[in-house]
Amino acid sequence: MNDDLGPDYRRWRNVEPLDDDAADAAFASLYEATMSAPLPSRDFVASTMAAVAAASEQQARRTRLVRKALVWVGVPAAAVLLYFSAGALFSLASAALVKGLNLVVATVVFFVSGSEARRPLWSVATGLGRATAAFVSDPRVTVAMFFFQGIAVVALVALHRLLGSGREWLR
Repeated sequence: MNDDLGPDYRRWRNVEPLDDDAADAAFASLYEATMSAPLPSRDFVASTMAAVAAASEQQARRTRLVRKALVWVGVPAAAVLLYFSAGALFSLASAALVKGLNLVVATVVFFVSGSEARRPLWSVATGLGRATAAFVSDPRVTVAMFFFQGIAVVALVALHRLLGSGREWLR
């Protein structure tokens, strides 16, 4: 420890109430003067490095053993898996090829036929319109529609009377 701490300590104490940054700098110099950096002993460093070397060698041996086991077990397992799944893989591949070709053919037909391809959509819409017109033209449906509209108007007037004043109802 440094015996000449008086000036650093006094400078820190004098600057502290005035300026925080200057006080921090003064305290840092005081701390550096009082504390020495602890260094590890040579024996500790040597024993630690020997332990690290031994652990890394053991890890390398374990990794080589696992790699050999995976190669000797993984290659035959992959061959067996490929053998038993080959039928399903070929089936999926051929189905995907057929679907892709169907998509290409349908796209070509759509663009070649032009407005002819959109005709079924309009025929469905026309059929729905005709069915709706036939349903509405029935006299019973027309009378029922007028009846329900009358009930709706009466309900609206009653709701206005319940919720508002008489002058608001006249608007």
